[in-house]
Amino acid sequence: MNRLLKTMAASAAALLMSIGALAQDNFFYDGDGFYIKANKREDIRIGVKGDTKLATDKVNKNKIEVIFYDSDSSTPEGYSAKRKKGADADFIINDARTEMIVEDKGEGREMMKALLWANGDVKIEFTVEDKSTPRGYKYAVFTLPSEQRKAMTKAVRR
Repeated sequence: MNRLLKTMAASAAALLMSIGALAQDNFFYDGDGFYIKANKREDIRIGVKGDTKLATDKVNKNKIEVIFYDSDSSTPEGYSAKRKKGADADFIINDARTEMIVEDKGEGREMMKALLWANGDVKIEFTVEDKSTPRGYKYAVFTLPSEQRKAMTKAVRR
């Protein structure tokens, strides 16, 4: 009886550990004002922290475009052609407007190509709510450091 209880306890502990491992994301980065969680190309999430809310200028208010580009390819304001050289993946916004998930595997593939081809840090640009502007939103730009970019491409490829 004692042996059976020990076996059951060991089995329960192993099950809990494996469930905990499954609940963890392959990649997680907590940046300044945002975070990224990624498991596979169709499960890449970007969230904002604090009181910030996502906003969009698209007709479909649940869809948002996120632009990824090399931080060293930034150009003077008003010259966005080189900046958009990276990728502009579509994401779907959650109901709370605090997190977005990549629209599908193809959009995730486009985003991951931009991260793979980058030479250093990557800028991530999307729109957030700003009621002080006439449009009701502004552009937010966050940086994903090069070492985190490399870790993310490795984690999502698996």
